[in-house]
Amino acid sequence: MLRPSVIQSTRKRRTSNGPTRFLLFSQKSSISRLGLNADDSPDIMLPIQGLKNIRALEFDPVADFLYWIDGKSHVIRRSRDMEPRNFTVGRTGTSPVPPAPQLSHSSLVEGMFEQPGQMQVTTVAVGTGTHPFALALDPYARQLFWSCSQGNLINISSLDGGRPLGILLASGEDRPRHLALHPHLG
Repeated sequence: MLRPSVIQSTRKRRTSNGPTRFLLFSQKSSISRLGLNADDSPDIMLPIQGLKNIRALEFDPVADFLYWIDGKSHVIRRSRDMEPRNFTVGRTGTSPVPPAPQLSHSSLVEGMFEQPGQMQVTTVAVGTGTHPFALALDPYARQLFWSCSQGNLINISSLDGGRPLGILLASGEDRPRHLALHPHLG
């Protein structure tokens, strides 16, 4: 049974193409967007290629970034590209074929990379021996919290590129896993 990660947004879109309210969900190797208004399009897979094992999702409504944990490479990644690509049905009628090549990312690539006309993916948090398990995002303080499944830690990084800010909790007995945050405006 699939246990999709789910995030809901009620932010205003900067473009008129996408829905104003949507739900983001993952199914191991893909992230999809479902419009919540009756007149929105059906769920659409986002154009993020090379996803292997998505463990958690977070959405930053201030900067329009989507954050996720890549469970295969044990890093936190982000992408700003929230607009789906148009797909056409192949000749066999069984698989969608993208009209242009999509960017695939590798767990060996750290930092930002971009190709003209394609999406941009950034590795936000990576470290020796870390295994991110859950995410919580504070869009107003511009901070990202994440738990480590092997070190039993709760870490904090800045959203301006993943600069580590420290460890909030380090415990040998407690095993912090899932996180939730209630940010205060201003």
